Amino acid sequence: MILKTVSPVLLVVFALLFSGCDSGPATGLVTGVVTIDGNPVADATVSFYPAQGRASTARTDENGKYELSFSRQKKGAVLGEHKVTIITEVLTETDYGASDDYANREGDESLGKIKNRNRAEMLPSKYRDRKLTDLTANVEPGENVFDFPLSTK
Repeated sequence: MILKTVSPVLLVVFALLFSGCDSGPATGLVTGVVTIDGNPVADATVSFYPAQGRASTARTDENGKYELSFSRQKKGAVLGEHKVTIITEVLTETDYGASDDYANREGDESLGKIKNRNRAEMLPSKYRDRKLTDLTANVEPGENVFDFPLSTK
C-alpha cells in the first residue's frame, strides 16, 4: 500500500531532477568591433533587440570590441533577426538624482570614473534609435561576429 502512495511522488521528484533546469531561450555568442570613420569607439553601449524577447547588451572596450550578454549568467543573444543600436553618450554625475550625496562620496572610485567619462553623444541618431536604425544582425547558434563600421556622414 505504501508503495502505491510513494511511487507517484518519487516519479515526480525523479522527473524534476532529471529534466534539468530551463536555462532560457537558445542563444548564440555574439562579438564584434564598433568603429566610426575607421576609429574604434570605446565605452559605447551595443544593444541587440529581437522581434520578441529580451534584448542583449554590451559595452565596448578601448579597442571598440564588445561581447553581448543576455543575462548575468548567460552570454550572447537570442537566435534570429535583431535590430541593433549603438549609443556613446556616457552618464555624468548630473544624470543622477538630487538625493545622491556626492559630498560624502569624494573617495568613491566609481563616482570618479563617471566624472571622468563625461561625453556627449558621438553617433548620428540613426544608429541610436531602435525605430530609425538600419543596423541589423541575424544571430545563429554558435559563434557570431558582427562588426559595425559606422560613419558620421
